[in-house]
Amino acid sequence: MAPKYAMEGLYSVKSDVYSFGAWLQWNEEQVVELMDPLVADSCVPNEFLRYLHIGLLCVEEDAYNRLSMSPVVMLKSESTNLCQPK
Repeated sequence: MAPKYAMEGLYSVKSDVYSFGAWLQWNEEQVVELMDPLVADSCVPNEFLRYLHIGLLCVEEDAYNRLSMSPVVMLKSESTNLCQPK
């Protein structure tokens, strides 16, 4: 959800575009490019990818496909297998 819409309830034609970039890069396996260059040196790329993966699964349109809170709470745990976002 676009921050302006979430915080202020202001919707615009740009609101739908907010998530588009991450989804496109996810499908093209270029998600590391989404990492803020200011934190890139202190961020582990595999952890970043996992966090993004979990984030995408949290916003699935169909509630059935969304994660339960247990894998979300255990962000760093790699013992939880994650399905691919749709």
